[in-house]
Amino acid sequence: MRAHAIALLLLLSVTSTACSSACSTCDTVAVEFDREAETKAVYVAILSELYARDWQSRAVEQWVIDPEIPASVGGRDELVRQRVWESRPGTIADYERARPAGRVPADLAPGLPVRWFTKADFAALPKSGGAVDLGWTAFHEKFPRSPGHITLSHVGFSADGTEALAHVGCWFDSLGGARRIVRVRKMMGAWQVEQDEQTAVS
Repeated sequence: MRAHAIALLLLLSVTSTACSSACSTCDTVAVEFDREAETKAVYVAILSELYARDWQSRAVEQWVIDPEIPASVGGRDELVRQRVWESRPGTIADYERARPAGRVPADLAPGLPVRWFTKADFAALPKSGGAVDLGWTAFHEKFPRSPGHITLSHVGFSADGTEALAHVGCWFDSLGGARRIVRVRKMMGAWQVEQDEQTAVS
């Protein structure tokens, strides 16, 4: 009886060790997922959790988003690694890989109206307040109750598609706004912002 109990304990120990090993390498196990659909879901989570209110804490009624995503030359991003160091290595590696310029999916549906507005569109706005205004008075007249001008990046995913990184920004004045690196996790089938760290403030 005692020998049987010892054998059972040894079996449980081996099983536990095997499970731990599997968990430690789960980031390297690729799981097929719809990257485009998950990218849109990540954007929606970020918009809903970070930009649902404007700089005066009022609920927003629309999101003004730059549809253009700049190209990434790739390579190690030390700032991102320092700010979101708890991210899985595979997620960071996917975020850091080189990519051509792209666009935010045109069918993005975050629950409020989306107004596409490029940097060129912004540059064309009249500057009613002189050089200091830079077009912000006209921007807020054109897009009332928005949090500002939002920029999005490419999204880096973990191999299993349950963790993501994106570098986003929002400006509402010449000296008002910030960029942040955001870590998002998919839990119970829904994406949620788990960490966001500012990388630039103006």
